[in-house]
Amino acid sequence: MQATNLLRAAFVLGAIAFYYLVFFTSTGNFFHGGTVAESMLLQAITVATIAIAIALVRRVRIPERIFILLVAAVPAVGVVLSIASMISR
Repeated sequence: MQATNLLRAAFVLGAIAFYYLVFFTSTGNFFHGGTVAESMLLQAITVATIAIAIALVRRVRIPERIFILLVAAVPAVGVVLSIASMISR
């Protein structure tokens, strides 16, 4: 139970950090003055949030699973698109 609560807290902090950085700052956005280091930071937060979401989905009930999957969907799409853009170059 305590491990699940710790995962919940880590997921919420990671999701808040991701959405704050994406929507309220120019971190990682090359078109608005972002740097490569900021982009790597954003990707690290994204991957950690997705990994925590995968671990957490196995431990919670269905309503919370739906919420976790909805919140983690945007970071997951971002990672997939980043990988696709690297492969296409």
